[in-house]
Amino acid sequence: RGLQADEAFVVKVVGLLDILFVRHCCFIIGPSGCSKTECWKSLLDTVRARGEDGRWEAVNPKAVISDELYGNMFRGEWR
Repeated sequence: RGLQADEAFVVKVVGLLDILFVRHCCFIIGPSGCSKTECWKSLLDTVRARGEDGRWEAVNPKAVISDELYGNMFRGEWR
């Protein structure tokens, strides 16, 4: 990808990986130019290079209702 292993960037990627170990998905938000796209793309490339499955999906939060976006609790189970 032509990137250098800047310590701050590596911390961001490792932080994203840590979140994904405990959550099945997450939202990456922030101002323009704060490396959101490069962060998840670098992590995805690394996961795939290790032979593991990885995927991403872009979602327009205005196109779905909140239950579809976040899930809901129904009789003690998430749906």
